[in-house]
Amino acid sequence: MNLEAYRRGRLEEARANAERLAAEGESMAAARIDEASGAAIAIIAEARADGAAQADREMAITRTHEQRRSHRIVLEARRRAYEDLGTRGRAGARELRPDPAYPALLDRLEQLTREQLGDGALIERDPADGGVVAEFEGRRVDYSLPALVERCLRTLGAEIEELWR
Repeated sequence: MNLEAYRRGRLEEARANAERLAAEGESMAAARIDEASGAAIAIIAEARADGAAQADREMAITRTHEQRRSHRIVLEARRRAYEDLGTRGRAGARELRPDPAYPALLDRLEQLTREQLGDGALIERDPADGGVVAEFEGRRVDYSLPALVERCLRTLGAEIEELWR
């Protein structure tokens, strides 16, 4: 029976070893699961932070594009308004021609031309565009109605800018 006692002793020892190894395995598995869980949480947090940062960058790019687009739209609207103002101004200037006061305007423009260029100036009174155009010794004066409208628009410069505010 000595052998039987030895065998039982070995068996109990083997069971104790197996239980100890199983407990150690479970402990190691739990530690690894905790470690993996912590790593997963860190990876998720990093991914969220990266995603938020990427979204912020994309939003900034989108915002910049939209601001530029908006600015282009505003500038285009201003350009069209300025062109419309010029078109209306030129049309209004053409309407001066049938006015009874138009010959007096031509007289005054011709007088200004002679003051600037001298009496020898070649003056064209009421050309196709209306107004007065003159030349003398390589110098030219353009008081045509469209040129006068353009001068008025340029003179208004800052005042026109106030229209946009």
